[in-house]
Amino acid sequence: PSAGHGAIARYVPKGNQMTAIEPSQSLFTKLQLKAGGLGRKFVNTIFENYDLKNKHDVVVMNPPFGTAGATAIAHLGKAFKHLEEGGRVVALIPRGSTDKKFDKWIEGEKTAVLPPCPALGSIAVSPSPMFAHSTIL
Repeated sequence: PSAGHGAIARYVPKGNQMTAIEPSQSLFTKLQLKAGGLGRKFVNTIFENYDLKNKHDVVVMNPPFGTAGATAIAHLGKAFKHLEEGGRVVALIPRGSTDKKFDKWIEGEKTAVLPPCPALGSIAVSPSPMFAHSTIL
């Protein structure tokens, strides 16, 4: 999705390679300052335009929720397509009215589109009050 000013990206250990995507030029500059370093790649585009040939071991995201979680689900679907075999997605997703829609999506994706991944469907509900209405996938 969008890395914004680097609220998540800045916590990726400096020794790790990282690709961060942000369409806003003003946030893009802040992102580079907060999360830059050797082995860091910054892409100034929207996530929807990020080519599927780009594969990653891990995708960490806080997708935009959209109406009833539809945008979050679309971004999650795309994120899984960017994974190397055995890769992981860590995502904050909306809770509440979107639970049924998300459950239906994840059950369909486990068998229809995604390669076998034992982590898919492993859902942890964050105990933090900050994310009281979010799920960490």
